[in-house]
Amino acid sequence: MRNRALKVICVIVGACCLSASGKTPLPLSVDDVVSMRTFPLQAPIAISPDGRWVAYTLQQSPRAGDHVDGLTPFTRRGVIWRASGAQLWVVNCVTREQILVGDPAGSSWSPAWSPSGASLAFYSDASGYAQVWIWDPSTRRAYAFGKVQTHAASLTEAPAWTADGRSIIVKILDPSSELTKPSEPTRENPRVFYAGEPLHVWPQWAAKVGLVTTQYFDVFRGILAKVDIADGKVTNLTDTKRIVGWWASPTAEKVIFTELSGTLEDDADYRIFTIWLADLRDRSLRKVLADIPLVHTGTTLSWSPDGREIAYITEEPSRNGVTSVVDCFLLDPDHPQAILQLSKSVRPTNTGPFRSPLWTSDGKELMVLDEQGVYVYRPETGAGVILRPQPDRVFVDFLCSHVKRQIWSRDLSSILVFERDETTSRLEVHQLLHGDPDIVLSAEDISLPPYPELQMDFSADGSKFVYLRNSSDSPSDLWIATENYSNPRKLTTSNPSLDKYTFGRARRISWRSIDGQELYGALLLPAGYAQGCSYPLVVSVYGGSRPSRSANSFAIDHDDGVLNKQILATRGYAVLFPDVPIDGPNPRSSLLKSVMPAIEAVVNLGVAHPDRIGIMGESYGGYSALSLLTDSARFRAAVAIASITNLFDQYNIVDDNGQSPWVGWAEHSQGHMPGSPWQYRNAYIENSPVFSADRIATPVLLFHGSNDGIPKENSRQMFSALRRLGKTAVYVEYPDSTHMPQDWPQEWQRDFMTRYISWLDGYLKMPPVPAGSCVQ
Repeated sequence: MRNRALKVICVIVGACCLSASGKTPLPLSVDDVVSMRTFPLQAPIAISPDGRWVAYTLQQSPRAGDHVDGLTPFTRRGVIWRASGAQLWVVNCVTREQILVGDPAGSSWSPAWSPSGASLAFYSDASGYAQVWIWDPSTRRAYAFGKVQTHAASLTEAPAWTADGRSIIVKILDPSSELTKPSEPTRENPRVFYAGEPLHVWPQWAAKVGLVTTQYFDVFRGILAKVDIADGKVTNLTDTKRIVGWWASPTAEKVIFTELSGTLEDDADYRIFTIWLADLRDRSLRKVLADIPLVHTGTTLSWSPDGREIAYITEEPSRNGVTSVVDCFLLDPDHPQAILQLSKSVRPTNTGPFRSPLWTSDGKELMVLDEQGVYVYRPETGAGVILRPQPDRVFVDFLCSHVKRQIWSRDLSSILVFERDETTSRLEVHQLLHGDPDIVLSAEDISLPPYPELQMDFSADGSKFVYLRNSSDSPSDLWIATENYSNPRKLTTSNPSLDKYTFGRARRISWRSIDGQELYGALLLPAGYAQGCSYPLVVSVYGGSRPSRSANSFAIDHDDGVLNKQILATRGYAVLFPDVPIDGPNPRSSLLKSVMPAIEAVVNLGVAHPDRIGIMGESYGGYSALSLLTDSARFRAAVAIASITNLFDQYNIVDDNGQSPWVGWAEHSQGHMPGSPWQYRNAYIENSPVFSADRIATPVLLFHGSNDGIPKENSRQMFSALRRLGKTAVYVEYPDSTHMPQDWPQEWQRDFMTRYISWLDGYLKMPPVPAGSCVQ
């Protein structure tokens, strides 16, 4: 049996009394966090055409035995890791009755209603492997459908019904795929990587761009197939391709799908796609457009309501500091040579990874949105207009349906949008009217999920709108509203076990950075916060982020998992999540000048005790936390999770295909380096925390998963340095675990939470303070 022993070095534990004012709030328990049901970020919700039922996915922590590694991220039963432990539910829109559809012993996810609403298709591994299942709302029974193993690599890859309801389009497993073969020792030929031609960073898009693929992209490999409802007959529509999304036409005759072609030579984050058309009548397959820069996920496409045209959004890379170029196009897939660029004069400046062009129900207008504008195009004329938000507001998203690719509006002369007040972070619903002032329909201290367009839908007649929302002291649940966003009410209660807790509430704060820039942040107050009391403060940091926009999100971080900041708030901590803009090629300096004044602002508010301040971060946040430790001795304890510590080593990672996927990350993305290490050696050294480990005075607790895409050697190097320097440090490495602690097996999540809570308590709550008194 494989040795699954946990690697733990130099364990230090402390304990103390919880300081509070008045009644002590109940600490959010580790078991309740592990068992918490969450809405996976990319899991679409779907309302039945008659508006009676809403289908949605809930997920608990991965179960033992569901471990995956970074290159084959499917369980042995064929479930993508993001769906491991997921369960499919439906809720009645009138009675609020919640029904578990899938087998609780398996995983089930990604629902799709038939056009008539008589059947609900979804994926489940309850029969022993991932396949399509059908739920009948009249009998409330589910059954496996078709004898084929599905291979959905993303939660957005839901089954797609043809418009006549006779077939379902799904991606199935390629029987010859390497991903299906059992893990066993095999004799391999040597891998030889030549260092001949140098990488040419950011080639001109107009030039011929050499595309590369990485081994990870093989997770998308599969065969697109049509499964007939009448007899379960399976018809393959394609050979094996890296398919990332597919959409059946409103005419039930065609299917478009996107294939991941590769990436730019120097940047694995920048993906190139090919659009294909499969004709269901003659089973022909035709390449529509090859090697185009669709938005990162390759899913920003939509059929027109009449099924004659498709609209799509592209995003070309930024070059030499120039913002990336976003465009919207329209084409007839039967005549792809005639492409209409709608955004020639009215162009969005950015877009979301899943935000496709949206149509009005009559097909006369097509809309795209960014923070500063709703871009309305008329395909008949190619004309476009821009609708702007009110002052101090930004657009968040349309009230829309990702499934239908349409906006929600019974009156086609108006558009409903979510806007965020940038001064208060309140979420507002506005009715936009062509040429007239908009109308504010609501304003609440709530938040939407990071990809709201995926987690909202409306009924076929437009009478009901369902969406996912949360607040700083209330976890996510589904809500429902009627026409013009009237009478919004809560539809689900997904975690009744949390009702016994009093959660901390958040506020948005501001301060000025060292160089005078006005910045903002989200401050989560301790549960039962008492004015005039000061509390231990934990700073959660992530360079380049704007968490002030999440001040009204549950736990201030869209995070319902093991890093849920309410774990700390219910234990008497205040938690600060500051905005940290990264300016220029020196992220360490940017972190220092933004974060340290933020801490002083919370101390000056009287919330934080000046001598009880800790810091934590995950991924680039772990890098951010460690970087701050090299410049400041202000912190009494630190927790760094899955951190990058050595920019040199990260830059020079080579994958199994011989590619260097982190070069673009370092030079033109989150790494913020001005060029290569040979051009800017000092910048790489000064901004790699491991080279400044001698300046760290704070006790550090390091975590890493053994199968993380950020190699565990980063944390090991930092631990080795701190140990050699005689510092206080602990390194914990979890076997069979990937990048995010939220995705680790339950036993590791429990261990992780117990360790980091004890670590912070031991350093930030000592000496003990008598219960019932304020920390002074």
